[in-house]
Amino acid sequence: MDSRLAQQERKTRSACDRCHGQKLRCILKPGHTRCERCLRLDTVCRFAPRAPRGSIKSRSLQSQKTPNPQDVLSQLPSLDTGSGDGALDVSLDSGPWSDIADMLNQDNICQLEPTINDQALLWSPDTRPSWESDVQTLQLPSLSTSTTHELAGLSIALAELTANLPTMPEAASSNSSNCTSTSARSEMPFILDDLFRLTTQFTDLIQTRLGLSPDEATILMLGSCHSRLTDIYTTVFSLVQRCINHSPSLPRLRQNWAIVLPKVEMGSLNAPALRVDEETPASGAKAFMYMWMLCVFSAELWTQLSRALGGQDQVVDGISPLGRMVWTDMADRAGSVLQSIESTRALVM
Repeated sequence: MDSRLAQQERKTRSACDRCHGQKLRCILKPGHTRCERCLRLDTVCRFAPRAPRGSIKSRSLQSQKTPNPQDVLSQLPSLDTGSGDGALDVSLDSGPWSDIADMLNQDNICQLEPTINDQALLWSPDTRPSWESDVQTLQLPSLSTSTTHELAGLSIALAELTANLPTMPEAASSNSSNCTSTSARSEMPFILDDLFRLTTQFTDLIQTRLGLSPDEATILMLGSCHSRLTDIYTTVFSLVQRCINHSPSLPRLRQNWAIVLPKVEMGSLNAPALRVDEETPASGAKAFMYMWMLCVFSAELWTQLSRALGGQDQVVDGISPLGRMVWTDMADRAGSVLQSIESTRALVM
């Protein structure tokens, strides 16, 4: 039984449906049934089985057979039984196998055509069986390919984080139809821990993953991620400065906006993550403490990012003129953001 469960586990995707669909890394801690992303979003975390592999002809011949029920039970998972309706009638314990059983207990499941996305294969971190030689090359992507994937996932995560900012985007503020569609969507809180994590990931990618002579497309992807980071920090510290100066001209805020402040651990002080919204604002003293911490952490992160951008002379020498221009702009904007953070910290102190 243990060997059959191990075989079935290998046929289950290691990334949940949400992370796999958005090409993001799925982190499932031991003892948890939901990954970190689904836990944070408070959504159902499903791990769907992989798409069936093999030729359509072989599966068509197999679906016409009527195997012995005992053989079916001994070779789980299988998509064919001796029942007339073609449903898999196997009792499984509650847990991760129940979701697979629900998916298998559908009408005409054996007649479904497999959908194998070659692009998705590049993202799957798990070990796959050996295929033909021309497909095996996709299982070991080069450094440039993996860097491209990481940049793509980082860009998607930053785009989602930008959409969760408490302020309305300028395009939506000037267009009533855009405002309606934006406010109608399911609002998610803006989580500062995610901002810090993505900033660190971007800096580490430049320091450790970038080759000596990246191509122009990779530099443009770096510039896109850097632009999103710059816009997010500029918006956040603009709000902080207006709050400190009690500016009456606050930007238009989203409906049901919310910000999740990070957990604080300092000596015997242990404060959990704090959610702040229109109905539950932070007190004056607590707000200044979090604003000061935001300035300190952000200044450290952007100092590291500025050093990473300024310490890659070999990279700058080996790229195209357009890539060199994008790299120079990233370094200049990083210095500008760092100055804004330092000026905000001076106001808090």
